[in-house]
Amino acid sequence: VSLNARQSLRTRAFWLLGLSNSFRSLVTTGLIIHFVAMMVDRGFSLPTASSLLGSVALLSIVGRIGLAWLGDILDKRYLLAGAMGIMALALMGMSQAGNFWLLAFFLALYAVAYGGSIVLPVALQAEYFGRHSFATIRGLMQSVQTTGMLIGPVFAGFVYDATQSYFVA
Repeated sequence: VSLNARQSLRTRAFWLLGLSNSFRSLVTTGLIIHFVAMMVDRGFSLPTASSLLGSVALLSIVGRIGLAWLGDILDKRYLLAGAMGIMALALMGMSQAGNFWLLAFFLALYAVAYGGSIVLPVALQAEYFGRHSFATIRGLMQSVQTTGMLIGPVFAGFVYDATQSYFVA
């Protein structure tokens, strides 16, 4: 497959991949920007909350490498769907976690799935559209994704301001 940017924009695959990335970014960007404040609000110290956030970046490496490797063996679409499903379950678990170790467990699951959800869409893009206009298509895909990146943090902040809690967000 070798589509140019204009051809890719006319495919269902482009918009589904772009929108799924946008929804993932809505959640992940909102979480990352508000994470430390959310953890402090839940009673964790600032250093602990900051360390937990730092662990997401570190543990995401496992997902980036591991799920990319699995993507060479298994269907990337299902791996990406699984990673996003695990992220959703981990977020629900984190929202209910009553102690540090349970929170850390769900955060570790989230981080690994998050790492995979970053690399798999790029590989899927190459499979669906080819390499001819890869950078241009990637830029267009990122433009769609940016919508979620803009909405997520604002939504989380609005929810906190309205309810004095991050629980709903």
